[in-house]
Order: sequence, then C-alpha cells, then structure tokens
Amino acid sequence: MMGGGPTGTTWYQDADSDTYGNPNETATAVDQPLGYFANSLDCNDDVNEGGDINPDATEVADGTFADENCDGSVDENVRYIFVTSTTSGGNLGGLSGADATCQTQADLAALPGTYRAWLSDSITSGASRLTQSSVPYVTPDAAVVANDWSDFTDGTTNVVWMYADATQPNPLNAVGAYIGEYVTWTNTKSDGTIADIGSSCEDWTSDESVFVSGIWGHTYDETVYSGMKASYSETWTRLQSMSCAHWDAINGTTELAFHLLCLQQ
Repeated sequence: MMGGGPTGTTWYQDADSDTYGNPNETATAVDQPLGYFANSLDCNDDVNEGGDINPDATEVADGTFADENCDGSVDENVRYIFVTSTTSGGNLGGLSGADATCQTQADLAALPGTYRAWLSDSITSGASRLTQSSVPYVTPDAAVVANDWSDFTDGTTNVVWMYADATQPNPLNAVGAYIGEYVTWTNTKSDGTIADIGSSCEDWTSDESVFVSGIWGHTYDETVYSGMKASYSETWTRLQSMSCAHWDAINGTTELAFHLLCLQQ
C-alpha cells in the first residue's frame, strides 16, 4: 500500500494587495503563501494601478476606460457621446454609413460599446433607432452631458454641453479633443423625432447642391456670441436646412465641414 502526503493547493498571487488573486500567477502549497490568495478573480494585479480594480470596486467613468469591477464590461453605468473629428457632405452612406463612421472613430479611440449617429432620414427618426439610455451620457473625459435619454431630449439640460465654452463640458471628439464651434448633420429635433422628411439629403446618400438639402445643428462659441444660450434648446440640433454639397457655415467656404454627433448604444 502506497502512501503520500498532501498534494497542496493552488494559490494566486495578489501583487496589488486588494485580496484578489491573479489567475496568471500561481503557487502550489499546503499552506497559504504570503501575498497569495485562494481566489483568482482579479482582472488587474498591477502593483502600481490594480489596487482599485477588483470585483468589489465601483465602476467609474473617469476617462480611463478601465473595467474597475472586473465584470467584463467597461463603464457600463454611463453612455459615451462625442462629435466626429472628420466631416462630410450629405452623402453619408445612409444611416448605416453614418453609424459606421461613428463606430470607426470610437474603436480607434478605444471607447467601449456600440455607437450610432444622432441622425434621422425621411422615414426613421433618431429616437426610434437609438437606444434610449437610462444611465448618464458623458463625454470621453467623463463630463456629464445629461442624466439619461429623457434628460438629453428635453431641450434644456443637454444644451449646457453644446456651448463651445471652456468653462462647460465641451463638444469633444472620440479621443477627448475639444471640437469647439461646430455643425452636424442631424435632420432631428431636440426630442429625437424627424425634423423634415424632405431634408435628409435623399436619406443621406446625396452630395448634390441643387434641390437637395439636409438639416443641421450648430453651436456657437459662447465667448464670442455672448447671450446665445437662451436660444440653444433647438438650434444645437435643428438650425436650418442647407445644401447637401457641404457648405461650411462657420468659415463661409465650400469645404467638407459637417460633423456627426455619436451616441453609445
């Protein structure tokens, strides 16, 4: 009859001292080694940054896009919103093409989740095609734009974000750079409904300059246009209809100058 001693237990290193072990760093021993734990639940055991990242941590939208609570999702308690850094005429490739532009820029900036454009065509409204979030919308640097979809579309609270004023949460692109005064294709009212069935650049497939138009929104630099805030309840998303041949409303040129506003779903 052959005998044998204890085979030992697998223990997991806890380099960042948060009592959660690193699944990739193990030791086998009968007794618990110093600095090791029986669980392997830590998703970041870096001694310099991992102490606040573990299953007991609170997920925080702080612009780092870290999964603080190790649940496999990043910043699930907020939805990000940004303005594209690129511009286009009215041919966006339809709603799907506009959404793809938003997604591409979000992916390049390592923003979490799926993104769609704040955009309506002649049939489909922004409100009907966008997820109406129950959690806050925030900029990439974590400034709160609105508390939820209802707040964002009520024509008041979200307006604060639209002022191109360095003292306010500013329009930012996906990497958190300040956009400033800008225009966006929308064809969308502040409540998310279609602004005009005839003003979506042939459902966002046309750059024509004659008889084809699209509705756009515009922000103003509050440091230049003092007192404009009172009029922002609608103009940030529906100012007027413009030729789909991408006239630059700010500089008065025929450059590609219309951005998209992108919302995480």
